[in-house]
Amino acid sequence: MAREVNGRMMYRCLLCCGEFQFGPHRYAGKPVNYWKAMACQGCLAANHDGIVPETYPHLLPYLEKIGARPTYNEKGWLEWPHPISNQLDGLQQTLVRKK
Repeated sequence: MAREVNGRMMYRCLLCCGEFQFGPHRYAGKPVNYWKAMACQGCLAANHDGIVPETYPHLLPYLEKIGARPTYNEKGWLEWPHPISNQLDGLQQTLVRKK
């Protein structure tokens, strides 16, 4: 959920629950479309090799609530869903309709 603060769009990070600016002129995070959420640059960088579920106890209940099925790596950590896969699917469908 976004909120405007002094003309800046602020979003809450799914992992750390901190707020970060996402546009215009500053994009301090990324959308995680499959999880219907946003993640800040700090959490993305710190968890680039997977998310330890015990570090973020609120994450699994949230994913269950939205019906997302997380995948795990060989360490038992949650893998990030591909950040642009849903966007590409939509783009491909748009291109097919235009033909």
